[in-house]
Amino acid sequence: MKIESEVFRGISISVVFLAYVALWAYQRARLKKQEGFDPEILKRDKRPSQRFFASIANILTIALVGLTGIHTWGLKNISGFYYLFEIKDSTTIIIALLIGGSGLSLCMVAQRTMGAAWRVGIDKETRTNLIDNGVFSYCRNPTYSGLFLVCLATFLIFPTMSFIIWIITFYLIIELQVRLEEEHLSEIHGVKYSKYCSKVKRYIPWIY
Repeated sequence: MKIESEVFRGISISVVFLAYVALWAYQRARLKKQEGFDPEILKRDKRPSQRFFASIANILTIALVGLTGIHTWGLKNISGFYYLFEIKDSTTIIIALLIGGSGLSLCMVAQRTMGAAWRVGIDKETRTNLIDNGVFSYCRNPTYSGLFLVCLATFLIFPTMSFIIWIITFYLIIELQVRLEEEHLSEIHGVKYSKYCSKVKRYIPWIY
């Protein structure tokens, strides 16, 4: 199988995202076993904003599977699915996989650093600690930063307009959720969180 083939690219994207799902599932299972609670808040949250976020997350997941399948089948002559630039050798694919692996590693480190404070969604019932050490001393949302790296890897593997639209939609939804999370953290941590925000950027250290 040629490393530049659509099938190999599709497998590469699938492996990266399945690795993230496995990482997420492991962290969830670990906290359920060791701490005695389920960190998956989002799916059982009844607030409209969180139900909306959960619905969009499901739609984006289905769309990702569909887009990966269409690209893997080599249907790149369809409008929106043609390559914006050609990948003529394995270098770009290898770089993409390294970027994706780095993003996954960042997600893993962030989740481990959060420990029992890690949540999927906004937990209004439990006061969690403010995590500002480790990778969180460089950016406030390293898990999302890691996912953005995975998105970049995806685009490098399948550089099409359809994936650009998917990534932009993903980013906008994350931005909305992050604002809600920041509002929640500000409510429970007050001045301490405000000072933290003034010193540490949201996604990219010292930039944004």
